[in-house]
Amino acid sequence: MSEANRAPRHWNLPWGLIGMIPLVWLAESCVAHHEYALLNDPIILSWRVGGEAAGREAKTAEILCLGDSLVRLGLMPRILEGRLKKSALNLASPGAPASSSYFLLRRALGTGARPQALVVDFHSNVLTNPPRTTRHLWPEILTIGEAFELSWHARDLPFLLSTALALGLSSYRRREGLREEVRAALRGEIRPSRALMAANLRNVRVNRGASPQAKRTPIPDDSAPSETRISWKPYEVNAHYVERFLQLASSHRIAVYWLLPPLSPARQNRLERRGVDEGMMRFVHSMHQRYDNVVLIDGRHADYPANVFIDATHLDKQGAAELTTAVATVLEKGFAQPGSLPPLVTLPPFRGQTAEFPLEDLEQSIAVVRTNGERLKW
Repeated sequence: MSEANRAPRHWNLPWGLIGMIPLVWLAESCVAHHEYALLNDPIILSWRVGGEAAGREAKTAEILCLGDSLVRLGLMPRILEGRLKKSALNLASPGAPASSSYFLLRRALGTGARPQALVVDFHSNVLTNPPRTTRHLWPEILTIGEAFELSWHARDLPFLLSTALALGLSSYRRREGLREEVRAALRGEIRPSRALMAANLRNVRVNRGASPQAKRTPIPDDSAPSETRISWKPYEVNAHYVERFLQLASSHRIAVYWLLPPLSPARQNRLERRGVDEGMMRFVHSMHQRYDNVVLIDGRHADYPANVFIDATHLDKQGAAELTTAVATVLEKGFAQPGSLPPLVTLPPFRGQTAEFPLEDLEQSIAVVRTNGERLKW
């Protein structure tokens, strides 16, 4: 058949699929624009706010607090600022492992932050967990490059794939909030968790990243009562990032104050009986002895009573105020005479003093939000 007689070719394009692309893009853009309004978990909110603060507010902070919930609920930047006359910011989040603290510090330094001191903790429970334990939280702070780096060290391809999907699709990342929002809309209601998230967001911003807790009846320590001793050791990737964190601080000549926070007496005793405390301290000292810019602040036996804890591990507002004041005293000496502190500083026993600087706890933030009718903005 000649070219002249050949029938013209007709392309059967998938117009339906092509037409869906702008609709999907529009839907994802809408969800991304309203991400805060769709948050339904205070822990996710904490990671999100911490990740954003590391790239913004951290630029002007002279003291950065990093770590997990023991620092988030236990160290109050407002008290540090009042005592030391230096700007402070808390970037810690519940369940955040050493790799989180490393990435947040690296981001802060990359945006121009030059803190004079870092206060950080690495909880023994968190150190034993692989990154996939908090898989749903990582998209709040990681870039795709950081997700690849972490998954490479953890040898965890599924972690990379799930994180990449959440980073690429806001609707996937906020799927729980979307479901709640749709269910509430069908009932003609406002999602209840929206007001709670607004209170948490207010509390974090008022307290410079921290979240002081109101005094309450301590929750009984319901951990397994087994007295069987174990050979505690950190998960390999967590030990790797503890060292990278310390290396990064050392390379920038930043003083690191590694905090061993007080726990409730019952929990501390149990950790010691089971050998967890012994294994943890062996790891701490193995890292500490390699860096001359690191000071250990040991509060494990500072005799904080059970009635200043909201559970077995987390301090209430009174306990947090006293811990922060004690830490501020150590920092003050370090600032006054750099290099003069011994490598290990033991915190003084609990005194039960009245807080010098008032703090707005979460219950007070909830009351303010209810009174003012505040909500997370769309």
